[in-house]
Amino acid sequence: NISLIKQNRVRGAMVIELVLDIEKQDAIDAATKMMPRLNEGYASALAKWSNAFQGVYEPANVIAIKNQLQQVTNQVLGRDDALVLLKGAMLRPSG
Repeated sequence: NISLIKQNRVRGAMVIELVLDIEKQDAIDAATKMMPRLNEGYASALAKWSNAFQGVYEPANVIAIKNQLQQVTNQVLGRDDALVLLKGAMLRPSG
C-alpha cells in the first residue's frame, strides 16, 4: 500500500500485488533474505514515482509501475534474474 500524495495531502492509495519469478535457488535464497529491503525499496520508489506521475483518478500505469519495481529488484538483489510479475495494481481515491 502506497499513499498517493498530491499538493501535500493524501489523496488516495495505490495497492500493488506482485510475484517474483525466480528460477535459480541461490537467487530465491537471496530474494528471501532481502525481502524487507525489497519491500522498503518498492514503497519508496513507487511513492516518489506516483506522486510525480500517477493521477489519483487515472488508470494505474502498470507498465511504469512494473518498470519501477523491476529497477528496485535488480538494484537490491544486485542481479537481473528475478522477474517482477504484477498480479494487480489498484488505485483508491480517498473520500
